[in-house]
Amino acid sequence: MTVKITARQVDLSENLKEYVESEIGRLSNIYDKIINTHVIMDKEAHSQVSAEIIINVPHKQLVVKEISADLTKAIDEAVEKMLRQIKKYKEKLRQ
Repeated sequence: MTVKITARQVDLSENLKEYVESEIGRLSNIYDKIINTHVIMDKEAHSQVSAEIIINVPHKQLVVKEISADLTKAIDEAVEKMLRQIKKYKEKLRQ
């Protein structure tokens, strides 16, 4: 699985990059057929930041976006949402 990280109007420190990669690694533990992942961090209005995760899996693209005042909180919430989406996707495949 390849992970692409894009930071728009946000400083991407090495620690933050490692944190994002470790959190995205949790997703591959749930579903091992993830083709690639794109994480977009962006500055929003009113001192808000957003974290968007786009994952390509066979025959589908899963997308989540979270907005928060804290970037790590936005990343955590986006990863949790994506975990739920992946689990739902896996259930549909089994049926």
